Amino acid sequence: MSEVEQLYAETQMMEEMAVRLNADMRRAAAAVEEAAAAVSAIKSLRDGQESEVLLQLGMGAMLRAHLPSVERIPVDVGAGVVIEKSPDAAINYLEIRIKELKVSLEEMAARRDQVVGSVEQKRRRLEELAKSAQAAPNT
Repeated sequence: MSEVEQLYAETQMMEEMAVRLNADMRRAAAAVEEAAAAVSAIKSLRDGQESEVLLQLGMGAMLRAHLPSVERIPVDVGAGVVIEKSPDAAINYLEIRIKELKVSLEEMAARRDQVVGSVEQKRRRLEELAKSAQAAPNT
C-alpha cells in the first residue's frame, strides 16, 4: 500500500472516529441535561407538599398525576437495578452522575480534538504528496 493510500485510509478511519465521538458527546450532554432536570424536579417535590406532575407515557402522551409528599424516589443505579432513595440521597446520586458525565464529556472532547488535529495533519500531508506528484511530470 502506498503512502497516499495509507494516509487516505487513516484519514477516513479518523474522520469516522470523530463522528462517533461527536455522537457520544451529544448523548452525554443530553444525559447531563436530563439529570439536571431530574434534580430540579426532585428539589421542587421534596418540600413535603402535594404536587401535580405530568408523567410521560410515551410518543408524546402524558398523564396528569397528583403526588402526595415524596418520601422515597426510585433511582436506576445501572444494570436494571432500581433502589429507593430519600429525595436528598437521590439528588446527591444524580449530582455525582452529572459530575462523572461532565468529566467524560471533557475527556471525549479532548480525544475528539486530538483526532481532528491528526486528520488535519494527514490531510496536509496528502496535499503535499499531491502537489509533489503534480510537479514531478513537469520537471
